[in-house]
Order: sequence, then C-alpha cells, then structure tokens
Amino acid sequence: MNFDTIVITLFYSFTIGAIGVGAWMYRTRASSPLSRVTRSGLYLSIGLLTWELCSLLALRITTGGWLYAESPNPNGWLFEESPHLVALPKPHASYKIKDRKITHNSLGFRGEEFPPKSAKKRVIAVGGSTTYSVQVSDSETWPRHLQEILGNDYEVLNLGVPGHSTAEHLYMVGVVASRLQPDVVILHIGLNDMHCMHDPNNSPVENRCHSDLLNNYMGLCYLNKVPRLAGLRSLLAILQNLALVPRCRPQANLDGTHTEVDTDVAESFTRQSLALVSMIKGMGAKPLLVPQVGFDSARISKNELAPWTPHLNQSRLPELMRSFNALTKDVATTTGTDYVSEVDQFSWRDDLFIDPSHLGPDGNKILATMISSHVLSK
Repeated sequence: MNFDTIVITLFYSFTIGAIGVGAWMYRTRASSPLSRVTRSGLYLSIGLLTWELCSLLALRITTGGWLYAESPNPNGWLFEESPHLVALPKPHASYKIKDRKITHNSLGFRGEEFPPKSAKKRVIAVGGSTTYSVQVSDSETWPRHLQEILGNDYEVLNLGVPGHSTAEHLYMVGVVASRLQPDVVILHIGLNDMHCMHDPNNSPVENRCHSDLLNNYMGLCYLNKVPRLAGLRSLLAILQNLALVPRCRPQANLDGTHTEVDTDVAESFTRQSLALVSMIKGMGAKPLLVPQVGFDSARISKNELAPWTPHLNQSRLPELMRSFNALTKDVATTTGTDYVSEVDQFSWRDDLFIDPSHLGPDGNKILATMISSHVLSK
C-alpha cells in the first residue's frame, strides 16, 4: 500500500469513525466537556466528509472521470529536477506498484549497485523510459534480461532515464558513461525526440515543449505528491486562483493535427545521434543502435498518448516512429555502426506491451534476446 492510498484510507476511516462516535455521544445527551468536544468533532467530521464528497462530484463533472480511478504517478518519488537535464533519478529511491518493485542504486540508476570495473565486458544501456523499462520490476527490464542471457563474462548497466531524448543522452554518454569505462554502449533512442514535433516552442537553444512535458510526466510538480483527496485538490485550486500557491507547468494544447515528420526535429535527432556515436567511439567503446519497438495499437487508438505527443495525429504514430527508426538506421550505415534490425522485422503484438509505448516483462525478454546476439558478436 503506497502513501497516497494510506492517506485516503485514514481520512475516510477517521471521518466516518468520528461521525459514528460523535453520533453515539450525541444520543447520550451528556453535558460533560468531553461530550461537547465530541459533538464539535462530529460537526467537523460531517463538514469534512461533505466537502470531500461534493468536491469529488465536482471533479467528476469537470474532468469526466473519478479522481480515485487515477493511477498515482510514482515518478515524483523516483525522480528529481535537474537544472540541465530536466529530471534525474533519485539515489536510493524505491517505489512499489502492486507486486512490482522499482529501485535505484546510490547513483540513482535502475537496479543494483554498479560494480568496480573488472575483466568483465561492460555493456551500458543508454535511452529513455523504454530503456529504464517503466512499470516493470527490476528483474523484468530488458537490460536485466540481457545480463542473464550474456552471462557472468558480461555486466550490463542501465543508464536509462524516462523522458530523456538525444539531447540528454549526449550528457549521459559524455559525462556519466565515459566515467564507467564501457566496452559496449547500447543506444535505444528516438521515442522522446519525436514527441515535440511541430511545437512552436521547439528551438535549437531551448525546447520548452520537452521541458514542460517532462516536468509533468516525471511528476516534478508538488501537486503530484498531494494525496488524491478531492477536497484537498479543490482547496489548492482555489488557492492557485488566488495566486497564493504556484501552479504547475501548463499542459500542451492537444491539437493532434500533424501527420508528417517535423524536418527540423528529424535533422536535430540525426545530428545528435551522429554525435553520440562519435563520442562512444572516441572513448574506445563500440556503439550499438537499437530502434524503438512501436506502440500498443489498441491503446493509441484511444488517444492515450495524446498528452505525450500533443501535436501529432495518434493514428500516425506507428508510421512516424518507423521514420525515426529509419533515421537511426541511416546513422548506423553512415558511421559503420551495428544496428539491431530484428526489432524492425518483428511483429510487436499488443499483448507484449504494459502501456501504450512500453514493453511488459515478456516483451522486454524478446528485445533482450534480439540485442544479445549483437553484443556477443563484438
């Protein structure tokens, strides 16, 4: 049971229990000081519960869904703001979602502590949430599956950070991965570069769309840690309207009209991918490019990814992703870098996904198997 659920349970247990006790005390018509305090508690509890239920109904009318049906965003407990990278994983953080355990090591990266460099061949995985492997346990990520397939002569380190694009990967490779002395660096890239296509705030200097989307997705706003109590959310909304508490960054407008690749974004992705490959070779390691697997077609048909790709027509996402995978393959061809073409050739069924764009345990195992043969050949 997470913190959010505990608070909600305690609220309803306290208010309903207080109403029950207060009602019993009221019936006794006792005039003792304790009875008067109890009656005051009764009125307060009734007021709190009434405010909560009215707020819950109001949110249902305005948003179209029940607040308690929302899934808590664990990212606010697992990640923190970074002045240059928007978000970074918190060291020693952990979060449990049902039977799935997500943990970070002392450096903030997924899974166990990174061992000192040894005679083992060191493989480092760099990417976004599809490398981090969101919503699955530590033992179900594809880097962990890859470690099991490769065996004891290899060690696989997961540097994936949800939301990171090639702009952030340049830092992760140049500053972090270079210090870890890799022999092979896997680049699983593309998804997070395409989500801000056709956004007017996208510029070569600062991509505000990416920063705003990532700030919300990573749960970095303080509201993410506010328990799902409708009365509390309503109170905060009133205080925001009075400018007494800050607002979160605004969500992007969901126009969803664009069906074609944004050439500026595509060119930026290609340039940054070329730079990544050059940096990896410059540190004496071998790069390996891995395309994205795509999407759960049933879920994107319901526009579940619209907040993450606000300017793109959802039905075109698979084709747009294939375009970015083609760019990744072109980079591999240009630089003489190995490319895991099996990913493009495989039919990624909807049941292999755990959400619209991330693989579940079985899908991660398949992806790790595809990657393993390329690593073993190096």
